[in-house]
Amino acid sequence: MTDTPYLFQFRKIDSYLFQTLINKTLWFSSPRVFNDPFDCQLPVQVDNSLEEITKFLIGLNKTRKFYPNKTSVVNRAKELFNDKTFLQTFLRNKFFNERRFSCFVHNEKLVYQNSKMWGTYADKHRGVCLRFQFDLDFEKSFDLESDIYISPLPIIYKKGIPIFNHIRKELGIQQEISSSNQYFLGTKSIDWEDESEVRLIIEKESSQIFESEYVGIKYKPKYLKEVVLGCLSSTEDKATIKKIIKCNSEYSHVKYTELKKSNNWFGFETI
Repeated sequence: MTDTPYLFQFRKIDSYLFQTLINKTLWFSSPRVFNDPFDCQLPVQVDNSLEEITKFLIGLNKTRKFYPNKTSVVNRAKELFNDKTFLQTFLRNKFFNERRFSCFVHNEKLVYQNSKMWGTYADKHRGVCLRFQFDLDFEKSFDLESDIYISPLPIIYKKGIPIFNHIRKELGIQQEISSSNQYFLGTKSIDWEDESEVRLIIEKESSQIFESEYVGIKYKPKYLKEVVLGCLSSTEDKATIKKIIKCNSEYSHVKYTELKKSNNWFGFETI
């Protein structure tokens, strides 16, 4: 088996984290509110012809059966063509309803040498960072339902918003960005480049939708490698997490690490 590089997830210490560790479950969310107003909110570009929209809906109807016949598809295409604002909403909702994701970083230096990450994403240094090393075939690392598949999506960072048309991509027309996932879920401003983010994306087969905003996916415990405690984590929280790890035989391999501020440089040392 060939393993992937490490992926790290900063977390607040709360009941949700305890449930994650006890139930071996990672939560995948729908993109709604972020501290970056552009994140997952890039423009839905819809300068499409009526013919393109019609072909797109015909292809969509083969898997989802939205419309009973071709005449219905053509009429719907005309409606969308004549109301591009509604077309944008239609495409955005369709795309987001079929996907959920969970955020990680892949740069280990951000765990031990970056106060900003702990301050922003781990409850002002009172939280934790979970270190995973998933299988190269990510699906082997999780207990997935038969109709769900998972894939990693490294974030790309751009100075400007790329040109991307989802309908044309679905029709096989090459775009500036390689995939709709990359454009809608994996493209951010270069201002965030130092975060080295990777997202795990879950999707359902045949473009089925997720009914809940949050979806729990069980990971296989052997892929959790380390729990790193922030330098301001409370004594009580440290004891609780240590007990969870110690009392679970499937976590016997998991390393428990506490951080403290360095006296020599702007970073951390292990206790």
